Amino acid sequence: MAAISNIQFKSNRNSFDALRIEMHFEEAEVQKRFLLKTGFRIVGPGKQIGPWQTLFEVIITASSQKMSYDSAPSLSPDSKFQQQIQFNVILMVDVAAVESDLFLLL
Repeated sequence: MAAISNIQFKSNRNSFDALRIEMHFEEAEVQKRFLLKTGFRIVGPGKQIGPWQTLFEVIITASSQKMSYDSAPSLSPDSKFQQQIQFNVILMVDVAAVESDLFLLL
């Protein structure tokens, strides 16, 4: 069964941050498509927890049993208050997918 094995984040106030999501797939899952849905929330001073926000949703194809997805979001705050961030990562197997015919745009 596909699993998230590790989430790494490096904050960079002067540029883009670095987010790496490491995944593990069974041999039978290699070459299958998955939806990788990632959300985040900010935990501010005094442990005030913000709402979950969608960071990205991307369709990936498992190319090997161990795989990672790298992203460069801009999440570091401009605030001088110390804040923390928490991620919620969901990995879903593509059960059914169909591409439609082409439609004319008027």
